[in-house]
Amino acid sequence: MIDVKNIISKVKSKFTNENRLIHTLNVAKKTQELIIQHDLEVNLQKAYVAGLLHDYAKEEIFERFREIVQKYNLDESILQQPFSILHALFGPYIIKEELDFEDEEIFQAITYHPIGHSNMSLLDEVLFLADFISDDRTYDICIEVREIAKKNFSKAVAKKLEYLVTNIPNPHQETIKAYEKYKQYL
Repeated sequence: MIDVKNIISKVKSKFTNENRLIHTLNVAKKTQELIIQHDLEVNLQKAYVAGLLHDYAKEEIFERFREIVQKYNLDESILQQPFSILHALFGPYIIKEELDFEDEEIFQAITYHPIGHSNMSLLDEVLFLADFISDDRTYDICIEVREIAKKNFSKAVAKKLEYLVTNIPNPHQETIKAYEKYKQYL
C-alpha cells in the first residue's frame, strides 16, 4: 500500500516554487480524469502518485545529478542530455533516496514523461499526456491537446508527440521513435 498522504507531504515540503506544486497537484488530478474518462486499465493510485512525483527532481541542481552518476556508477554521457529532461532521468534515484519509495512502473513513467518512448505502458501514456495538458498549462498547443484528449486519448498522445518532434530543436531519439509508432492515431 502506498502512503499517499506522506508523499503529498514530502512533495509539498520539497518544492520552493508554488507554481511547481500547483502543476504537480494538477498533473496528479489530470491522471485520474484521463483514466476515468477513457476507462483505462491503469491503477488510479499509481497514476496519482506518478503525477505527484513526476517533477520531484525538477528543482535539483546539476551538481546533484553529477553526484548520482558517481554514486550509482552511471554512464556520464547521461549528463549531456538537455537539462529539461534530467529531472525525469534522475527523479527515480532521488525519490528512492529521499522518500524510501520504489515502484518500477511509476519510475518508468516518471523517466519518460517529458519525451515518451515507443513502448509506453498505459501508465506511461497517462503521465506523458497529463503533464502536457494539466489545467495550469495555458499554451495554445496544450489547450488544443487537452480538447483532443476529451474525445480521443491515443490521438492526444500522438498530437503531443507530433508537437515535440516538429517544434523542439533536436528532439530526443525516443520521442522520434514514439512519434513514428503513434502518428497513425492522428
